[in-house]
Amino acid sequence: MDQIYSIKKMRNEEGYSLNKIVTETGYDWRTVRKYADHDVLPKEKNSRKRGMMYTKGFEGQTYGEIVDHLLFEDSKEKKKDRRLNKGIHRILKQQYKFEGSYRLVCQYIKDTHNEVKEYKQYDRLEHPPGEGQLDFGNYRVSYKGKIKNIKLLVLTFPYSNRAFAVALSRENKECFLSGLKFLFKLADGVPKALRIDNLAASI
Repeated sequence: MDQIYSIKKMRNEEGYSLNKIVTETGYDWRTVRKYADHDVLPKEKNSRKRGMMYTKGFEGQTYGEIVDHLLFEDSKEKKKDRRLNKGIHRILKQQYKFEGSYRLVCQYIKDTHNEVKEYKQYDRLEHPPGEGQLDFGNYRVSYKGKIKNIKLLVLTFPYSNRAFAVALSRENKECFLSGLKFLFKLADGVPKALRIDNLAASI
């Protein structure tokens, strides 16, 4: 394509004759004439993808399409709940009679899906000194031989990675305020600003 555009540039912008373009580029005269004076562009060859991942498998689908579907379904799940490449390969073998190797599946995923990651953008979080974050967490503990759910109010200072926590019996306003007072005492001070993420007990 670059060669064609260079021919057109010489002809249209620089006013070269066909013979001069042939001399400058070394291309065949008929090729130069074809692309210099006509709006003809070569058709891009669609390389047919071959290999086991592109052969028809279950119900007319290629194995690659099945992998695409599995990865799409996993994208809706939390990251920790998504299947690894080994899990996808196992499903292909057990449910779709796939005879290819695990390495082949990994290569397909790398070639067809990793490029999406390059377009993800992330914003850097800046945490000024003295700012804190507050949130409740649910924890299960063993108490007198029984499993019990407790609420944990956690105060973190992202700038210094310091954290303080207090266990509470409930997630209500009264427990929240008493726990917050206790956390300020543990931290030996009050944050300049406090970020509270969707905490109903704080209202």
